[in-house]
Amino acid sequence: RILIAVSDFVVAYWAYMLAGFVGAVFAWRAWINSPPGRYAWDRIKMRLPIIGAVFERIALGRFARTFGMVMRAGVPIVQGLGVVAGAVGNKFVGRRVLRMREGISRGESLYNTAVQSNMFSPLVLQMISVGETTGSLDQMLSKIADFYDEEVDQAVENLTAMIEPFMLVFLGVTIGGLVVAMYLPIFKIAGAVS
Repeated sequence: RILIAVSDFVVAYWAYMLAGFVGAVFAWRAWINSPPGRYAWDRIKMRLPIIGAVFERIALGRFARTFGMVMRAGVPIVQGLGVVAGAVGNKFVGRRVLRMREGISRGESLYNTAVQSNMFSPLVLQMISVGETTGSLDQMLSKIADFYDEEVDQAVENLTAMIEPFMLVFLGVTIGGLVVAMYLPIFKIAGAVS
């Protein structure tokens, strides 16, 4: 009965469902392309339960790699952070990088502004501190980028391993439900006839 009711609903309202889906896609794209929508979505992505950490590590890896390249090129830190903020691919992280730039403009150290940004792990903060103290910040940023790249690869592998069992269970329940919905009435009729 449930299967037949769902089928009847889809047959009767498929045009409205298609129009609603297309409208939702266009509304979503328009919201994402607006500056407040992009910022909100990038922030939401970072807070998603399982894949949020992957998005965060990707953005921080881009930050470290781009910032290291800018430092090697001899660009001043304040200007370099402005370039990096636009290159990380995440407006939420980009805004925090701009706050770091403002702190450095006020005379604070890169380490202090990195601590205040609440973006980095203690290990990364320690590496930034060592790089800033020894004058090898570009090399430390490259190591930080490699560290985040390895973490992203490991997180993607773990995510793939976690998704496979859920997909198998979902497909099994779906197909089993369809089979039961189709054959159970036949078995009941056969039992009633016999």
